[in-house]
Amino acid sequence: MSAPAPVRKPSVAKPPAKAVWKQAVLGLAAVLTIAAAVHLLVQGQKSSLVPKADGQLYETTGQALAEETARLLANKGKIVILTARSGPQPSPVHAGYLSGFKAALKPHRGLTLLATESIAPTEAGCPADAFMATLQRHPTVDAVVSFIGPPVLKPADFNALPARRPKLVVLGGDRDQTRTLMSRKILDASFIPRVATKSPAPTTPQPAREQFDRLFQLVTPATVAKWTEGANP
Repeated sequence: MSAPAPVRKPSVAKPPAKAVWKQAVLGLAAVLTIAAAVHLLVQGQKSSLVPKADGQLYETTGQALAEETARLLANKGKIVILTARSGPQPSPVHAGYLSGFKAALKPHRGLTLLATESIAPTEAGCPADAFMATLQRHPTVDAVVSFIGPPVLKPADFNALPARRPKLVVLGGDRDQTRTLMSRKILDASFIPRVATKSPAPTTPQPAREQFDRLFQLVTPATVAKWTEGANP
């Protein structure tokens, strides 16, 4: 009697290698974009300083950026916002920034939000090519506000900047970037995460603006030297 034929398992079609690679790349890009967005909010912070994720705090961050922009423009001018490009749904962090910014802009009738540019940020900030392209698309803009950090410019990029430069307000940035951009009169204001201290976090809930002021400090060309020496301006 002959041996029974082996039972073959039904074959399962494997997706093409190209499709698998594409899915992996898209997934990684989404993760990196979200990570960069959150990183800009808590960059350099210790756990004792960072409150739980709070939509109101994100909106307050946007409001602070809008108020500083209004001050720099004397309440008159056109603004372009740089925000993080994400997946089908916007990042709740950046959605909060934008909502707060628009709300704070309403009383300033001389200010106009000209455009919102969605850009894939790096951990260091806004890619140079994306920043330069924004300036080319909006040659008459009076201020650029970046939720994704300062532009990451190389020495060769400085000479390529237009003669008419808008005010630049950013969230985040390291010492070298901030000092260089301010010394070259490119960066006008930056909200930088404060250095963590050993002082205990408040035990009672704080208003969002007090939380923001505890987490961030405003650095300007007038205070950047003191800040780079390690003191809070």
